[in-house]
Amino acid sequence: MIVLLGLIECEGRRTLSGLLSTVGEKVSVCGLSRFFSRWQWSPMAVAQRWLSRFREQMQPQVAAEHQRQQAQRSKRRGRYRATVVTGYLIGDDSVYIKPKGRQMTGLGRHYASSEARVMTGHCLFTARS
Repeated sequence: MIVLLGLIECEGRRTLSGLLSTVGEKVSVCGLSRFFSRWQWSPMAVAQRWLSRFREQMQPQVAAEHQRQQAQRSKRRGRYRATVVTGYLIGDDSVYIKPKGRQMTGLGRHYASSEARVMTGHCLFTARS
């Protein structure tokens, strides 16, 4: 999870030290290097796994929405139109500005679009579907 968070939040070059600077956890460069060298992985495989997991989690909600739409349609003769369920994935990488924070874990310098400049704070990535 730490590595994935670092890959998402890393604004500069994706080097080991760049990844470590974006994550607030105490992880060594040596440990991160071992993680990348020990297992074979590819960005495409990570994306495919994430997509399959996302679909597994969303499938019950989508099925429930199809049933709700089918129950609400008016009774008539003939063939019904297929129900359509549209979902959105919303990603938010807002910077929580901490102007007085100096010793806080995970504190860094991030571009805050609300301020239109680089600010000191926490950059947290959240997703909502």
